[in-house]
Amino acid sequence: METDAVRHIKDPLYETLRQEDIAAFNAEKSARSELPGFAHGDFRGLDLRGLDAQGLDLSHAYFRGADLRGIDFSQSSMEGASIAGAKISGCFFPHRLEAEAIPCSAMTGRQENPWQSICSKHALQNGQFVEFSVAVAEQKIDTLPLTGFVFLDGDTPRAYVNRCPHMGIELNWVPGRFMDTDNLFLQCSTHGALFKPGDGECIAGPCQGDALTALDIREAGDSLEVRLPE
Repeated sequence: METDAVRHIKDPLYETLRQEDIAAFNAEKSARSELPGFAHGDFRGLDLRGLDAQGLDLSHAYFRGADLRGIDFSQSSMEGASIAGAKISGCFFPHRLEAEAIPCSAMTGRQENPWQSICSKHALQNGQFVEFSVAVAEQKIDTLPLTGFVFLDGDTPRAYVNRCPHMGIELNWVPGRFMDTDNLFLQCSTHGALFKPGDGECIAGPCQGDALTALDIREAGDSLEVRLPE
């Protein structure tokens, strides 16, 4: 389904990238005098290693769970791109980006410090959700990285693991979209379960009476940190 956040781009070059044929993409890219925009593109879970990203407009693109290791994005437009859960070791990002311009961190491996920095506290605005990956001690190869989200509940920041207690899948299909149509409750996009923003309790749906996993959150200077789950 095409939305304002995730779009299907009608260009053969986009389809080549979606098929993970990086060599063919790079060859076709170098032969073109003009490139299509890839803003709001859907690159979830793709292996894009080796991509020539120079000059690409990837603003607000969706890279959740993608393998981006070693890609040089320094000459790309990356504002608003979602890299939650992506592998980004060895990546170079545009120097002009502020930390909050890309939602949000991609730490891997358990740290001695149980608190994980997730984003700048200035990145949070009312009605906005910031997604981040959660550092865990071990990650099964055949599962998506554990992710979370943080938002303002009135003036209070709340953070939860992005996993519905019903089937263990992420709540949202679209980046940053977690609320129901009335903007009152958090909602699972798959089966419609509704959760209270304040404590994560499910008040309707297949997991009624259960709750989202809340993460302790604190301010540390200009950053927000969450306590890693055991």
